[in-house]
Amino acid sequence: MLLSIYTCVRNGIYYDFHVVEMLKHHLPLADEIVVHEGYSDDGTYEAIAGLDPKIRGLATSGSYCYPPALSIKVDTISLIALLRQI
Repeated sequence: MLLSIYTCVRNGIYYDFHVVEMLKHHLPLADEIVVHEGYSDDGTYEAIAGLDPKIRGLATSGSYCYPPALSIKVDTISLIALLRQI
């Protein structure tokens, strides 16, 4: 089973969201991390762009981050059980 993590951020450095630290922390847990990046103007994109090949960027022109139109349902109980095994 593959595990993907999805998050969104815009101007994460300006608002002190600790985006880089959060992504590094979750790297061992996931097979990929998808970051929905809302065209930050504070260097957030540059800070996360080359962290790891498992991190993929998805940029949008809007000022807010919304989940993609197509989402995958995850069985919460199975996900919790999987994370407890790690």
